[in-house]
Amino acid sequence: MICRATTPPTLETGHNGYQLGLYDTNLSKSGAGIYVPDESVEAYKTGWASSLIGPNGIYTADHFIKPLSRLNVPAIDFKDSEVESILLSNYDVNNKGYLTVEDASNIQISSTIFRRNTDITSFNELKYFKATTYIDGYYGNNTSGTFYNCTSL
Repeated sequence: MICRATTPPTLETGHNGYQLGLYDTNLSKSGAGIYVPDESVEAYKTGWASSLIGPNGIYTADHFIKPLSRLNVPAIDFKDSEVESILLSNYDVNNKGYLTVEDASNIQISSTIFRRNTDITSFNELKYFKATTYIDGYYGNNTSGTFYNCTSL
């Protein structure tokens, strides 16, 4: 869905207390979302934070609100919004709100940014991070592994 208004419209409360429900689990997998003007992304995320609900209540405005400019570039659609959030906060140096395959190919992922994160459930997009040539594995009592104690992964 594309919403070109720079100011987020007010949503009416639905029968379940949420204004806009995105219930199809395939939405998150397909990259579907609500695309808004780039300069308004934060306003939508803030304004609609309590208005959106995804499958089983696990997706938030951060997952569904995306910049319009993302429609025109090969942005990586991360299945796991926690992984996306971590990577964007560490490697989105231009504050675009997304990473492209080209961006990812030049990123050497730090061995510490994912450790002990029990919210991460998948990271199939690791294949795009070509500059990441070494992932410190977990073995024995090694607590320095890249995905150490990521028990949901």
